[in-house]
Amino acid sequence: MEKRTEQIAVRITPETKKLLKIEAEKLDWTIAKLSERILREWTENIGKSKKGGAINFIIQKNNNIKIGE
Repeated sequence: MEKRTEQIAVRITPETKKLLKIEAEKLDWTIAKLSERILREWTENIGKSKKGGAINFIIQKNNNIKIGE
């Protein structure tokens, strides 16, 4: 595994943080570890889709987003 040395800061809602905490605790992980895993898996799969990168990922994961309606 590649050494993790880079850092980013992301502002999130309290609701998102709460959900990340719940999911991290299920795995006995930290929120940072869970967030890194989510981002790593997304970046590893971004080249496999020909339908539009990040916005396609968000739309697939969030049924509340309606574009063009």
